Amino acid sequence: QLDSIIKQTYTDWELIICDDCSNDSTWNILVEYENKDKRIKVYRNKRNLGYSKNFEKAISYCTGEFIALADQDDVWLPSHLTVLLDLIDKNDISWACATKIDSQSKPVKGLVWNPGEFNKTVSKYMIFYYIIRGNAFAGNSMLLNKSLFSVNNIFPIPDNFAHDEWFLFVSCFHNGIKWSNESIVTNRRIHSNNVTGISFLPKNRISSFINAVVNCKKRRSKMLHRLEILNRYVNTFSSKECDFNLVRELNIIIKGNISMNLIKKIQGFKLFHKNYKYIYFTQNDKNKRFYRYLSYFLGIL
Repeated sequence: QLDSIIKQTYTDWELIICDDCSNDSTWNILVEYENKDKRIKVYRNKRNLGYSKNFEKAISYCTGEFIALADQDDVWLPSHLTVLLDLIDKNDISWACATKIDSQSKPVKGLVWNPGEFNKTVSKYMIFYYIIRGNAFAGNSMLLNKSLFSVNNIFPIPDNFAHDEWFLFVSCFHNGIKWSNESIVTNRRIHSNNVTGISFLPKNRISSFINAVVNCKKRRSKMLHRLEILNRYVNTFSSKECDFNLVRELNIIIKGNISMNLIKKIQGFKLFHKNYKYIYFTQNDKNKRFYRYLSYFLGIL
């Protein structure tokens, strides 16, 4: 990871590294690189913060106009920063896809968290997709506009939130995210020690549906947690900053999904159908739509 950052075609950067109480040779390696390159600055935590809070601390040390997030087990392609800088414009976040490679640096089929054939700035409606399905944008290929961190109540990152999904969440209410699904800028390693893993779930519809049923309780718990955070967060906005009707509809969709009351479920389903193109903007074929609608009534969105 360090070598790939040093080899970037864009060279005007500073690298902030917060060592989160490593117990191997990591710290010695970091000091060695700091001594070799004046753009690198290393800090050592007195106590373990966990990866999200550690990113939060590292960001607080940054002085640049834009901030790119780096994980310790990735390899940036030389154009990583150039692609993201050219893309971001006035948006809060720019993001590009990543290739998968294994621990031996061999390519693995497919892209990492590819949101699909949809290349534009995410509007506020991305919040539908995020609350129901979760984060689709990994932090390891994300560039952040530092102005995002002046937003009201962005810090501290809430407990049980990954830093990248939190930044996506907040950006939905401000200047949004713009992404490219054509430029592959980051290699993400797949191994047994990943803090955040890459799932190898079955791809056919029947297996995916069974998997959703098995994980229903876990998925529902996460969805309700995100909805709770949403309602708490939007209370910090004025009416000009937030579409409260959007939030109201989302609450009806979620509560209808988990309710045993048929009237509430039908009311939520109507709004789910109305906002389908915003929730599943790349999955509009008839078969997938049928399974989405069926899963709504079964309560396993």
